[in-house]
Formats: sequence, C-alpha cells, structure tokens
Amino acid sequence: MSNKSSTVLIIDDNECVCTLLERILYKRHIILTADCASTGLSLLREHDVQIVLLDIRLPDINGIEVLNKIKRQSPHIEVIMISGVKEAEVVARAFELGAYHFMTKTFHYDEVNALVGKCLEHIQERPMN
Repeated sequence: MSNKSSTVLIIDDNECVCTLLERILYKRHIILTADCASTGLSLLREHDVQIVLLDIRLPDINGIEVLNKIKRQSPHIEVIMISGVKEAEVVARAFELGAYHFMTKTFHYDEVNALVGKCLEHIQERPMN
C-alpha cells in the first residue's frame, strides 16, 4: 500500500521539464507523465488524478484547449499551467477557464512542492458533493 497522498499528471513535451518535476514530486505523490495532450487526456480517463501540471505549448493541442477539456470533463481536477514565458493574455485566459495557478519553467524545488501542497490542501478543503 502506497503512502503517497495524490496522483499528479505532468503533461509537457519537454522531457527535461517532465523529469525535473517528477524528481521534485515523486516522494509525496504518484507521478504520471505525458509528452502530448492526447496521451495526457487518455491517462486522465484511466487514473484517479487530482492535480495536472500542464504546459501551454504542446505538439498536438494547445494547453489552453486541454485545460478547457479537463475542466469541462472533470471540474474537480486542479490544473497548474506551466510555460516558458508569462504572457498576460494567456495567463488571464487560463484563470478564466479555471486554472488553479500559473508558473513559469524557471521554477525552484521548494516552489513546486509548496504550490502542489497548497493545491492539494485546496482540494481537501472543498465541500463534498
């Protein structure tokens, strides 16, 4: 039996980013990774995922479109958007669609752990429907 608190899905086509995020989070969370949106969406159908770390720029579908699909199909899943640059319009649109947070790829170990931890607390504090 695993003592890990949640399942986190990382959807990013940059293998180095996926590997780094996985190394940061693996001690406390079950980690799934996908290098494109279609694989990520398939994993969401197959696994009980609580948090998605989602890149804005993916090879098959734009991350904003993926966010919209996730929130329409599974509004209980929290999504943290990640991008190489912070574009105001993209950030605003992500929040409009229900993103929990937005971070750039210049993240630090402690920042990622704290953000995912706060996101998980937010999930646990929500009223049960």
